[in-house]
Amino acid sequence: MNTSRLVMGFFGLILAGFFYINALGYPGEAAQMPIIYSVAVAILSGLLILGELTRKKTVTEQGGEQDKSQGYTPRFDRMWRVASVYLLSVAYLIAIRYLGYIVSTVLFMSIVLLTVRTVSLRFALIGIGGLTAVVGVVFLGFLRLPIPLFPTFL
Repeated sequence: MNTSRLVMGFFGLILAGFFYINALGYPGEAAQMPIIYSVAVAILSGLLILGELTRKKTVTEQGGEQDKSQGYTPRFDRMWRVASVYLLSVAYLIAIRYLGYIVSTVLFMSIVLLTVRTVSLRFALIGIGGLTAVVGVVFLGFLRLPIPLFPTFL
């Protein structure tokens, strides 16, 4: 059993619940998209947990169990990275109120990409800029949510 996947699934359920509850306080039309996303994340997280609990195991020559789909045993380092991304997302939600959308989003994505280290710096910068712009246009332009763009102390 890959405990990293189980931890990620449970954190996904918690995060989906957090977003769902927050979205209930939004105006009617603006709440629809976050509610749909939070339900989708909850379903996918539940399927991740269910899939991991029902995954077939094989017995290795040394007598230990091994996951058929992956040839490695889960490491504490991977679990810590997954847990830190979820903790950072909670901190991100709090930071938006004080640092504004732009600063907190760029800071959050930079820290997460440095933690995970799966993409090069060039693609990280392109992704951070693109995602910040697209999400900003959707939430501020189309949904007209009252999200502060810049720090409140400026």
